Amino acid sequence: MDPRINSYPDQQSDTRLQQLHKMNRNPSEESEYQRLLAEAGGASGGTDAAGTITPFNFDWTAAEAEALEKLRPYYEEKLKEAEGDVGRAKQLIEEDYSRGKRYREEDLATDTAADTQAAKEETQGSMEALNRRGVLFGQMDLGQETSAAPISDFAQKFELDPLQAKQQARRQAIQRAISRQEEVAGVEKTRGMQEQDIAFPRYKKALEEEKQEKAVLQMAPLKYQRELTKYQATAGNSSYLQR
Repeated sequence: MDPRINSYPDQQSDTRLQQLHKMNRNPSEESEYQRLLAEAGGASGGTDAAGTITPFNFDWTAAEAEALEKLRPYYEEKLKEAEGDVGRAKQLIEEDYSRGKRYREEDLATDTAADTQAAKEETQGSMEALNRRGVLFGQMDLGQETSAAPISDFAQKFELDPLQAKQQARRQAIQRAISRQEEVAGVEKTRGMQEQDIAFPRYKKALEEEKQEKAVLQMAPLKYQRELTKYQATAGNSSYLQR
């Protein structure tokens, strides 16, 4: 045991820093003493090389900046994920719209073809019925072929014209129904895109506020408490060394 320490009756409970403080230190021990002293005091206060207690000082601005820097990678990753989610959501909206447009065009083509066939059958059936009644054709000129006989005014006015008007209205109804579906789909697409554009900035702002709150209200105060506890312990040791 170093004879420079044995003379102190309470050396068994002394820390290495206290032991070195009581010694006539050689260069190697002085270097160790200064290192331990610096570790005990830190940048927030403690004791200087002469053993004098320095005031406790805490830089809140630096602590908050350090906390924000530590949090930055985590929140950048969350924001990146959110951006990816927005992009994916918009892509899905566009895909749904394009798929629906294709289906509507197919429906229009199918319904139009079916209506055209129905109209043809209706017209043929009506003309056959008029012919059976003997009112389909009008008066023919002498020598005129039967195939070129004109449609009678009665058949045209009271049967065929109303039938054609009904068929035209039906075609328009089919086209109007598909057009309305297209209009609604376009509105829903636009609204969906706008909602994504509105939601993302709000989420970004909320993330920034959350990051600031953690840095300012949690991490910086925690560092303050640790530095204060460290300072108080160092100051206590220094007071003990000076006794």
